[in-house]
Amino acid sequence: MADNVKDITVPTEPKDARVFVNSQKFAQAVDAAIPRGLSGARLLRQMQTAVNRNEQLSKCSVVSLRDCFMDIAQLGLDLTPALGQAYLVPYGQEVTFVVGYRGYIDLFRRSGDASSIVAREVCEHDDFELEYRNDEDHLVHRPALNGGRGKAFAYYGV
Repeated sequence: MADNVKDITVPTEPKDARVFVNSQKFAQAVDAAIPRGLSGARLLRQMQTAVNRNEQLSKCSVVSLRDCFMDIAQLGLDLTPALGQAYLVPYGQEVTFVVGYRGYIDLFRRSGDASSIVAREVCEHDDFELEYRNDEDHLVHRPALNGGRGKAFAYYGV
């Protein structure tokens, strides 16, 4: 991983965001930041597509874009919206990246700390109990099978 990723010179005008994400210097920084085994070129295309498709992102500060993109590259997450691993959320001229639940699952699996993880939704007609205990938490979830489950109101992973 590059130590100087945050030292990349960026344009000062927000309108230059599209130019910045298409620059050779930015492509080199993404390649340096991305974990081994993942494609820097693929992630770079995703970043370029995100900025080119979303007018609000193209107006964001290139410094905030750079920081978000480098964080995403270092974590090795995918920006493809359908995969739900990471999202770019513009707030005025700043952008924040948010890890989606599928991104957390991917990071957890890559950590090697567990062999499996499952994400579940809890709906209003399900039988759901969660009890915190000193030695071990107790969770019971029985999805409603008759008459519909109702709206989802909570999510958990095990």
